[in-house]
Amino acid sequence: MFGASPIRRAALAATLLAAGAARADTPMEARLLEAKGEVVKLDKGSRDGVVVGQIFDLYQQARVYMLPLTNGDLPVVKSQRRVARVQVVKTEPSTSLARVIVHDTGPDGKRIPLRPKSLRALHNPTAVAPNRRPTFVDLPALSPSPWRAAVPIHLGVSNEEDDAVVYEWEVSGGSLLYARTVKPTNLWYAPAEPGEYTLNVSVRDSAGNEARTALTLSSSGAGDRAPSGFKVGRQLGGGTGFGRVADLSFDAGRRGDRYDPAGRRFFLNPRSGWGGRNEIRVTSGERLQARLKVEDHELGALASDRKALYLLDTDRKTVLRYPYAGRSRKWKDLLSKEPLEFGEPDGGTGNARFLDPVDIAVTRTGELYVLDAAQRCVQVFATKGERAVFMVSFGRPGKGALQLEAPRAMALGPDGSVYVLDDGRKTVVVYRSWRPTHEFPVGAEGEALRGIAVDPFTSDVFVLAEKSVKRFDRSGQPEITFGEGGRGGELARIERPTRLRMDPTRVLWVVDRDGDSVARFDVEGTFLGRRGGVEFSGDVRLAAGPSGELALLDRESFRVTRFDAGGWMTARFGAEGTKDHQFEDPVDVAVDAAGNLLVLDAGKKVVLEFSRSGRYLGRLGTPGEGETELTRVRDLSMVNTRRYAAVIQQRPEDNFNLLDPSSGRTVRTFGKYQGDMTPRFGCVLGVTGRLDSGAQGSSAPWYWIADDDRERLYRQRRGGKPRGIKFEFDEISDLETSVANQVFVADRGESRVVVLSRQGEPIAVLEGEELYDPWDLGVDDFGRVYVFERSQRRIVELVPRN
Repeated sequence: MFGASPIRRAALAATLLAAGAARADTPMEARLLEAKGEVVKLDKGSRDGVVVGQIFDLYQQARVYMLPLTNGDLPVVKSQRRVARVQVVKTEPSTSLARVIVHDTGPDGKRIPLRPKSLRALHNPTAVAPNRRPTFVDLPALSPSPWRAAVPIHLGVSNEEDDAVVYEWEVSGGSLLYARTVKPTNLWYAPAEPGEYTLNVSVRDSAGNEARTALTLSSSGAGDRAPSGFKVGRQLGGGTGFGRVADLSFDAGRRGDRYDPAGRRFFLNPRSGWGGRNEIRVTSGERLQARLKVEDHELGALASDRKALYLLDTDRKTVLRYPYAGRSRKWKDLLSKEPLEFGEPDGGTGNARFLDPVDIAVTRTGELYVLDAAQRCVQVFATKGERAVFMVSFGRPGKGALQLEAPRAMALGPDGSVYVLDDGRKTVVVYRSWRPTHEFPVGAEGEALRGIAVDPFTSDVFVLAEKSVKRFDRSGQPEITFGEGGRGGELARIERPTRLRMDPTRVLWVVDRDGDSVARFDVEGTFLGRRGGVEFSGDVRLAAGPSGELALLDRESFRVTRFDAGGWMTARFGAEGTKDHQFEDPVDVAVDAAGNLLVLDAGKKVVLEFSRSGRYLGRLGTPGEGETELTRVRDLSMVNTRRYAAVIQQRPEDNFNLLDPSSGRTVRTFGKYQGDMTPRFGCVLGVTGRLDSGAQGSSAPWYWIADDDRERLYRQRRGGKPRGIKFEFDEISDLETSVANQVFVADRGESRVVVLSRQGEPIAVLEGEELYDPWDLGVDDFGRVYVFERSQRRIVELVPRN
C-alpha cells in the first residue's frame, strides 16, 4: 500500500470520500449562499421541493490529507462535520431563507463560523426544532390610577405559533382579577393607599421555557372618591356556589382577547329528586354568567371546545352537541335549538351506538371521543355541517395486556394520544393513532380509580384514586401523590371523589364528596382551594382583608376559615384548648395588611396571629395586670390602613387598646365610658380618619362605638366626649368603617345595612331578601362590603356602583 502509485492513491481517496458521502446521504441537498447573523440563505427553493418548516443540517465538506511521513502514500480523511441546524422560514422559487435553531461549537467552545459556499445543507426529515423561548414585547406605560379603578393590562409575547402558554400574575399592592390566565390580559384594581406598586408576570410555554417581566403600577389614592351606592354581588358559604356538581369543563376561548383570559367554566348539576332538572352553570372567572336548564335528559358528563358544548345523555345513551349562538355567545339561546345527536337513541351494540357511555372528550379540531364502559371501547366522531359522522372505534375488551376490562375515564394528550383509565386492571392504556402503544399500572388491587387528566404541556398523567391524586410521568413512572391532607389540612383531604379535570391554566379540579365539593390543586400537588363541604353555625364573626380575602370565625366549633378573593376556602384551622394554636374563648377575627389572620381570645386575654395557611405566628398583647392587659375584650378591628389592631374592652377605663402586629406591643390605651356601651355579643369599634401623630382637622381620627342599651351609635375624638348619631336603629349587631371613611352599620332588627358618612350623615340604606338577618360585617380596601346573613349561613357581597 505504501508503495502504491499516484493513480491508485487518488482512487483510494475518492473511494473514502464517496463512502463518507454515502453515510451522509439524505433526500435533499443544498448549498449555503449567504449568512447574516441568525439567518442564512440556501440555493434551493420551492421549485426544488423546499417548504417552510423543513430542517437542514449544515456540514463542512469532507477532506482528504496524505500523511507526509509516508511519502504521501497514506491518505487520511477528515470527515464532514455538522456546524449548525437551520429551519426554513421563507421560500422563493430558487432560494430559501432559514433561521439558525442550533449553532454548534468547536473545541475552543466558540461557535463555528458559517462560511458561505463552503458548507452544504442536508435535509433532515426526522429533526424537530426546539421550542423558541417566549419573550415579552411592547410593554405598556401606565399612568397613575385612582382608587378602585380597573386598569386593563396587556402584555404581548413573541412565541411559537399555536404554542400553549400560561401567564402567572403577582402584584405588591392593589388587586388582580386573575392569578393565572391563558391570554396576555388582566385587570388591576388600584388600592386606596397612594404610591407605586410592582407587577411581576411570568409566562411559561409547553416546552417549559419561561420568561419574566415586571411593570410599575401607580395609584393616586382614595381621596374623597366614596361610592354613592351598592349592588348585591356574590354569595358565599359552605356550599360550592355551583350547585351539586357531576362534571365540569373549560373553554379557553378563541384567539384574541374577546373572551375571559382565564377561560370559561361549565358546571353540570344533575337532576336531583322528583321533578328536578339538569342545569348547566356558566361562569367567567368566579362570576356566574348563566344558568341553563336542560329538560328531558339525564346528563352524566359534559365537554366543550371553541365552537360548541357537548352533553352526555346517560338515559338515551347519546351525546348532544349545542353550537354557540354566533360570535356573541348568548347563553340564553344556547339550548334553544335542536342539538346534533351522536349515537342511536336507547343505545345498542356496534359502531355509532353506546351501551354504557361514561366519559366524553373533544379535540381542538372538533372530533368527539366517547368512552363506552360496556362495549369497552372508544368511538370517534366528526361533525360535518349538520351531520354527525362516525370515524373509528378502538380498544379491545379483555383482561390481557393493552386490553380494557372496566374502563372508567379518559383524557386527551397534547400530541393526540388518548389515555384510558381501566379500573378493572388498574392500568392506563395509551393509544396513538387509535392503536395501543403501551400501558402502565396506576393502582393497587381493590383500590377504586375515579378519573384521569393529562398535562397539556408535559404529558404527565394524573390519576384520581379513592383518597388521593397520583402523578406519573409520560412513560408511566410514579412521581408524587397528594390530596391526603398535608399542608392544606382538612380542606386538602380528598373524600369520595367522582371526577378529575384539568383547565387550560394547568390547574387540577377534583369533584369531591359526591359532588358537594370541588377542590383545586396545581401540577405539583399544592392545594389551591376548595368550595363546598363545610358547614357553619350561626354564631360567627366575619372580617375582610385588603383585596377581598375573608376570615370567618365560627365560635361554636372554635374554627377559623379563610376564603381567598375568589371565594375559595384556602385554610381552615383551630380547636378548643390551651395550646398556642388553640382557642379558649374566641370572640372576634381580623385580617392585617399582609393577609395574616388575627383572633381575639377572651380566655387567653391576647390576640393570636396566624399566617394565610393557618400556621401559628405569635401573640399580641400581654396577659396579666397593668394597662396592657386585655380583659373583658369585646371587639377587634384593623385601623390606619391595617397597620394597627384596635381592641375594645368593656371596663371603666382604658377601653381602647391599640396594638402593633409587627412588634406585638401595645401602642396606646385610653378611654373612659359610662354605662354598658356594648351590642349583643360585644363592643364594636370603627375608626375614620388616620391615626398618624400629625393628623389634624378633617383627617384626624373619629372613634365609633355602639351602645346596646339604647341601640345608638356614637363617635368621638380621642379624649373628647361621645357624640350621638341622629339615626334610629332597632338592633345593632356590627359596625365597620372603610378606607373611604364611610361607616357601615348592621341593623339586624330592621334587616338592613346603613351607610353613614364620617360626619354621621346617612348616605344609603341597603335592604333586600339577601340581607334578611345581617349578623356581622367586613369591608375590604376596595369598598366592598361583606355581610354574614345568619338565617341562611351565607356571606353576601355588596359591590360599590361607581
